[in-house]
Amino acid sequence: MPRTLCGSLLYTLAAVIGHHACPACAHAVIDNTRVKRRRKYSWIVDSGATVHCVNDLSLLTTIYTKHEPVYIKVADKRVLRATAVGSALVNMTDTHGRQHQVTLHNVVYHPSFQSNLLSVRRLWKDNRMSTRFRDVNYFKCKHTNSKFEFEHHKQYRAHTACAATTTKVIDTDLLHARFGHASARRLTKMRERSRRMPTWHGALEHDPTSCDACNAGGSRRKPFAKRTNHTYTYFGERLSSDLCGPFPKSVDGGYTYMLNIVDAHTHELGVYYLRSKRSEEVKAAMQQFLQENREYLPTDKTITWHTDNGDEFMSDDLDAFCEEFAVNRSYSVPYAPPQNARAERMWGVMLRSMRIMFAASGVHESFWTYAARQAC
Repeated sequence: MPRTLCGSLLYTLAAVIGHHACPACAHAVIDNTRVKRRRKYSWIVDSGATVHCVNDLSLLTTIYTKHEPVYIKVADKRVLRATAVGSALVNMTDTHGRQHQVTLHNVVYHPSFQSNLLSVRRLWKDNRMSTRFRDVNYFKCKHTNSKFEFEHHKQYRAHTACAATTTKVIDTDLLHARFGHASARRLTKMRERSRRMPTWHGALEHDPTSCDACNAGGSRRKPFAKRTNHTYTYFGERLSSDLCGPFPKSVDGGYTYMLNIVDAHTHELGVYYLRSKRSEEVKAAMQQFLQENREYLPTDKTITWHTDNGDEFMSDDLDAFCEEFAVNRSYSVPYAPPQNARAERMWGVMLRSMRIMFAASGVHESFWTYAARQAC
């Protein structure tokens, strides 16, 4: 029995240079200006191959000159050195009869290959074309949703035993996936510290944006821009507030939340304890702050109160209260804590001191109001 590629389904994709006799059929045509006569080519669509392979140098429209030697391990365990590596142009006809030109990258040429091989994996990685082996076999382009059908001859091709199945070139994508989607820096360190690690020359290059799994599960938000060097010149020009909690019900009044009000000019801090997140309690705390600091607040300049978009800061009663006391409102963008940096940073300073106090004293957390007063 002839040897075939292990675990791969072999399909045949027939094409002819020039015009097609039947537009309804799916074709893959090699477009090469150096080919002057009509020639018929047969391709094998392989789900197990790692590279595209051709046995005719004229199929390559571009030949790469600067690359390390490429060694191919074929199915009969022989190791061949690729004669050339380049790109090939393919004209594919979709199900609507329209032609699309597809560029195959990193195509390996060796005269010992008995057939031309299309790698399913490289089609997806380089061209974002998925392959479906069903009753109707087809390629599908992710960007245009175009489908290109190809035929199944219902038999394995024995002469594909010399087609490439693995290469000795280091596949950075494979290493990246095998080792938990590690970065190129971590893989380089693993080569230096591990035994039997694959070796390569020079620096390992891997583009993390080319990995679908990393984009789906390891993406991060872009960092916020650094804050501007705006200088506030008087008390009340920018009052920043934020709510923190819930805490365990306190022993001195049943408080469960804290509200802070920070002045951007003097960095003065006011902390008020609340029993709930209702806007009535937030309004009462803000009114108390204005009364305690009325001698420092200007009467001929604007006072601005900056908060986030929490429900406790968005009530009509609170808006009417601020309008009565000539206090302007401003809000940060949702899920953007750095836009309310002063209030958020004040919680970082206070809560750290409170945690240390509880760890040193061993008292119950219901005494958190006493720790907060001490932290202020």
